[in-house]
Amino acid sequence: MYYAYNDLKPLRKGARSLAPLNVDKLLFRLANFAQPLNAVKVGEDGNLSLKYIQAGCRKTEIFSFTDAQDAIGHFSSYKSAEGLPSLGMLYICDTPDFKDVFEAAFPLTGQSSVIVIDAPYADEERRLWWHSLEEDSRIVLSFD
Repeated sequence: MYYAYNDLKPLRKGARSLAPLNVDKLLFRLANFAQPLNAVKVGEDGNLSLKYIQAGCRKTEIFSFTDAQDAIGHFSSYKSAEGLPSLGMLYICDTPDFKDVFEAAFPLTGQSSVIVIDAPYADEERRLWWHSLEEDSRIVLSFD
């Protein structure tokens, strides 16, 4: 068991819009492994997942957008600023604009960036898109 799981467990009680525990634990382990300087969550899901990311890497600067268009605007302004680090971790959860968010964020990623797409089989559109990402030459590694 990872060091922070016991500290995070009480936060799950009473939290709304929970991602499944296995997803939050995965986010924790990915942040712990990658040690991203920054992480962005896009979607309606509650912010408990961000606490798992932050626990995995305490130095990570966290950004959260419930509105995909706000996130896309953030990515556009970030792109124009010189000398900023690449996007360390992106978590796309409950948003119908998942494709647009991915395409806006992808140019900001680097070789060690981690992108998590929640519920890739939620519906036929997401499933087809997910399979297209598996074949996308820009993607180095994917798993579900």
